[in-house]
Amino acid sequence: MNDITDKSKTVKVGSQVPLSAQFKNINIVADEYSWTIPGTIFKEFNENADKNPLVLISPLELTSIKSNIFFYWSDGKNNREVKCTLKLREQQFTGKTSFTILRPTMQVSTDIDEYRIDGDKLQFGGLFKTYGIKFSRNIPDPQFLNDSFCWLQIIKFGKITYNGETYDENKNALDDGFPYSSTDMAVDTPSCPLRNYDIEATHEFHAEMYLMYKLSGTEVISPSWVPIKKIQWSCHGAANFVTNEWLLSMNSRGSVENIIDAVIHPNWKKNSNESLIIYLLLGEYIICGFTNYRKDIFNATYI
Repeated sequence: MNDITDKSKTVKVGSQVPLSAQFKNINIVADEYSWTIPGTIFKEFNENADKNPLVLISPLELTSIKSNIFFYWSDGKNNREVKCTLKLREQQFTGKTSFTILRPTMQVSTDIDEYRIDGDKLQFGGLFKTYGIKFSRNIPDPQFLNDSFCWLQIIKFGKITYNGETYDENKNALDDGFPYSSTDMAVDTPSCPLRNYDIEATHEFHAEMYLMYKLSGTEVISPSWVPIKKIQWSCHGAANFVTNEWLLSMNSRGSVENIIDAVIHPNWKKNSNESLIIYLLLGEYIICGFTNYRKDIFNATYI
């Protein structure tokens, strides 16, 4: 155990920080330990969780009878002071240390296409580009070059309507599992089916794409993914069936609303892969139904 009292230590965001407070005479045990830890901290982020992946540190964990604590920082800063106050009967004793938390400074860019009618689909993208939207990141600074980056996308709200009636809706869902992409870029081309017995179809999609970071190395203990950037974007398309063909509405478009630094982790209530629309072809008619399923229990298939 290294004594870092009144010293300074440098860590990267997403590093597990295990701390312990004790009297120099280890035979003396405090009645209570009270930790003061500034910044944005968390206890755990489980990227493989079906829902609610983020676990925060409760106030009870910051003040308890336990002498140790572990946590992660998601934001960076120099000379951040951490203190622990030990209570022994009517007396209080405070020890402190300081941390410099390194965080990569990344730049991300986006490129968007337009809607088009692609056979039996209303699709965002594929008109001038091979995608609806593309996200790209720069090469990180040398001290972060050997660490890991990936993309994670949350569907904040998605909806498909036919003739004014909602047939599919998605909210606060992890899009296509984790990671969405492990390369330096990610693309999305959302779409909805067009059915020849409808007269109107609309497709609405609102999402948040995150650039995530995790430090690497053989000596690293239990690193965690942390968010670096958040891109808020959306697309909205509409089509009308006129004279035996689908025509695209002129108001169909996509846009990027915001690109910001992110220190708060993404959260989701389900995985988007857990819901499917199943179309059953019976002669010339299509019956549309819905199902929610657990992939580990059985498979849902298109018939």
